[in-house]
Amino acid sequence: MFDPNLPQDGTPLDAVQMRNQLNGLKALIDAIPIPAAAQVDGATTLPPGTSGEVTFAALSTELNNNTSANSNGVGTLGFFANDPPNQSDVQQIIDKLDELINALRR
Repeated sequence: MFDPNLPQDGTPLDAVQMRNQLNGLKALIDAIPIPAAAQVDGATTLPPGTSGEVTFAALSTELNNNTSANSNGVGTLGFFANDPPNQSDVQQIIDKLDELINALRR
């Protein structure tokens, strides 16, 4: 029989005791009833258009308007920064980042 108090802290492990614990757990697991079949009490269907269906045209429109294509209008920086970068270089990066953030907002 399984004893949740075993093994106790600080005691040496005993093979017989551990075997009994494992056999006790197996007996508890084996005693769990397994249903032979599932039973469905009923099903309700919804009319077309009310069950979350999306037309291809609506899906295409949403994908075109709400995906990373929103950033296509943001051009690349197209410049080489000075070494070390000066204030103008950093400002151009900041401006481009702001442009990208604004394009990605929905």
